[in-house]
Amino acid sequence: MLIILGLMGLAVAGMVALGALYVFAVLGPVEDTVSNDAQLGECYVRGQSTPVSCAEPHHFEVFAEVRFLPEATFPGRLDRFVGIAFCEEELVAVTGDSYVLGAYDYVAVYPSEADWEAGNRRVPCVLVDSEGRLLSRTFVGQN
Repeated sequence: MLIILGLMGLAVAGMVALGALYVFAVLGPVEDTVSNDAQLGECYVRGQSTPVSCAEPHHFEVFAEVRFLPEATFPGRLDRFVGIAFCEEELVAVTGDSYVLGAYDYVAVYPSEADWEAGNRRVPCVLVDSEGRLLSRTFVGQN
């Protein structure tokens, strides 16, 4: 049972990694556009670090955020999976079957270790179209 759960965990981690690699290949690194300071509900166009109206076509939308406790240590592998799992749960809530069917993906934008040491415990969850197409509506407030 433990081996099966371990393999399932590795399979899920592999699928998340493959999705992130595909998003990277199509849109480039999300972090080049969306910083860890991005706020819930902000939308961005690839290559522009200033938010745009979510009513306009955009590539990225901050649809949720994870907040770690102040006493938490800088996220290791396990902590990152907790953040990723939260983002995924929230994405399913705002997109429903569209995420399951592969229409959307997400990236968790972790703070740098220096920002973490300075007290930043936020991890924005950023929604993207899995094919790199522009998003034409907002997803915040959909759940």
